[in-house]
Amino acid sequence: VEGMELPLYPRQAKALTRMRAIEDGKVGFDEEERSEHILNGVGWCLIGRATKTSPLRGGVLGDAIGSGKTVVTIALILSGIEAARANRSLENGRSGATLIVVPPGLVKQWDDEREKFTKKKLKSIVIDSTDTLKRCSVKEICEADMVIVPAGIIEERGKTANDRPYTELMSKKAGADKIPPAPANGHKEAPTIEGTWVRNMASGPAIYVGNDSKQKHRDEQAFYGHRYSEAIRKLRQKKFEGSERGVPLEWFTWDRIVVDECHECLVSTSKQDTESKASDFKAQARRGAREFLGVGCTDSSSRPLLAKAAVWGLTGTPLLETEARVTELANLMGGTYLTGSAHHWRKEERESGRDIFLNQQEEGSKSREYRCAIQESCHAYVREACQRNRGEQLAVKLERKQKVVNMSQSDGEKFLSAIKEANLESFSITPDQLGDKAGSGLSVTASATARHSALFEIIDSIQKSEPNTKII
Repeated sequence: VEGMELPLYPRQAKALTRMRAIEDGKVGFDEEERSEHILNGVGWCLIGRATKTSPLRGGVLGDAIGSGKTVVTIALILSGIEAARANRSLENGRSGATLIVVPPGLVKQWDDEREKFTKKKLKSIVIDSTDTLKRCSVKEICEADMVIVPAGIIEERGKTANDRPYTELMSKKAGADKIPPAPANGHKEAPTIEGTWVRNMASGPAIYVGNDSKQKHRDEQAFYGHRYSEAIRKLRQKKFEGSERGVPLEWFTWDRIVVDECHECLVSTSKQDTESKASDFKAQARRGAREFLGVGCTDSSSRPLLAKAAVWGLTGTPLLETEARVTELANLMGGTYLTGSAHHWRKEERESGRDIFLNQQEEGSKSREYRCAIQESCHAYVREACQRNRGEQLAVKLERKQKVVNMSQSDGEKFLSAIKEANLESFSITPDQLGDKAGSGLSVTASATARHSALFEIIDSIQKSEPNTKII
């Protein structure tokens, strides 16, 4: 890339080429949704399908830690900098800058990397607080090449526990009602609900996405999101002169948006909340960051942060273990629609107990074919939009070996007990036969004593015969 002080490695150049192709609209994705209706008395299911091929508007760079994701991103910015500068418009709030949203501790590191690899070729503005934003004019932000901001700026604390300088500034500039602090009690991870829903009761079912059934928490989240979105709507109706200072970031349209360590903002688990108490990215700030990034907003045009070219996520630990995680990534990275997105649990963070109950009733009636379509849609998105280079090259012949072992009697009894809910009682079954209930059976086989012993025997034999081989 012309202007870079150091050349890219081949794997980095490969990632950059793919990112450029996506931003140029050359990579399409088949978005699909289905509607199922049981034909009573016939035994058939009527399935309606709606499909549309749309260009991807972003993706995930999931290379391992230390492999140069920051460098690739800076090269991406530099490679399209002339077009970005030509697209600036003070009147319409179109900035030529790439907005870099990072965890609090990485703000300075990004600016240091920018200077290291481009010297002074890219103009950068670091907005680490609301006070810093108040010193920046519309003209300066529009004419920057990079704007670096902490993800939790929306929940920056003021003089008192309930003061939020950033949202107070937004309300003032937009002429909107005061935005409350982000809810202190939020929702943890859980894919299902259990229990009984009773009409006219404030609580929902006994267990609901980790929030202890408290409708109060969902109401707080709904009110917080409503006030914030109303302030954004009013802010975007305003016109600001180039000399105006302290205009909130939501008013601008950015050339692209990059979310560094994007997994930090997507998930709020009990473990993460506990760990965050000792960090500079508190649980409450994470909830504000999710609102700031528009994680729960399916309409990309009404998101708090708008990008002309693409939205990119950088993470060394991409959250690809479940359909829910992939759906969130696709939604955040440019608003790509995956099958089942309309029923994603994020939207239930702020719904009534009645709606949650009805949504879950509908969700439970989905066929296996529909669930398979969701999985295929997620796999397709990972193939097209997520990049993860595992090394400079893999020029080795892979050899697959299989070792069969017998479970102990106690493990065998646990296995049979685990698969009883699928009405099966046999050792000669496959995960496909178990379907959705495969998890409990597989957890028994994965933790079986015989399997562990065989695994350690294989590792020991490799280390003895090939001491230089790295075992992963």
